[in-house]
Amino acid sequence: MVFADIPPEQSTAFIDGAPENRVAADFRLGAAWRFFRQIFAFFIHDKNYDPKQRTQGTKWTRKPITIRINGMAQQKEIISTVNSLIETLKDGQRGFKEAAEAVKDPQLKSLFNEYSLQRSRFAGELQSEAIGLGESNPEDSTSAAGAMHRAWINLKSAVTSGEDHAILAECERGEDSAVKEYKDAMEKEELSSPIRDIVSRQYSEVKSAHDRIKELRDATKTS
Repeated sequence: MVFADIPPEQSTAFIDGAPENRVAADFRLGAAWRFFRQIFAFFIHDKNYDPKQRTQGTKWTRKPITIRINGMAQQKEIISTVNSLIETLKDGQRGFKEAAEAVKDPQLKSLFNEYSLQRSRFAGELQSEAIGLGESNPEDSTSAAGAMHRAWINLKSAVTSGEDHAILAECERGEDSAVKEYKDAMEKEELSSPIRDIVSRQYSEVKSAHDRIKELRDATKTS
């Protein structure tokens, strides 16, 4: 077998036997290289290779592969962001539950229970989105392997004091962290719909809860 050096508009191929029809057969490396490049492209990158590009003299690129790689990296980043928010929500769920059990005021107790259930619902929404993105095991616990986030770290001592103002102050501190986490998430360009819409809606309610707790904290301080 020998390589045939034929015009560029035709495909390179093997020729058995002596040359026919005035096609000169030789061992030119250029012909061999064109042949192996076509074979390699077809079998290794068959989804991206377009034979028309070869006959038209255009340069073959791997853009589809690059797009897929970038898409996977972007998806991992989105899942990481979602899991971080879930962790923050789980912190709030646990913190508000403990606060509800400690406060004396029945209205505060009801409000904290409401916020605890809200954070549980929000976490469930984001867990569903994470699963939809391919995350088989989305975040399902509080931060630091079950320990409370540093923003809620002083809640236990406030609960021990039994003072509603101290408990409100620590809840407001925890909400400061939640608001920041949501702001940081929404600033990430890779966060696309529908997850961005969900995060934006949740942020509005988290911010509203933060502002309400701050008002109550200030009110108990002056009373």
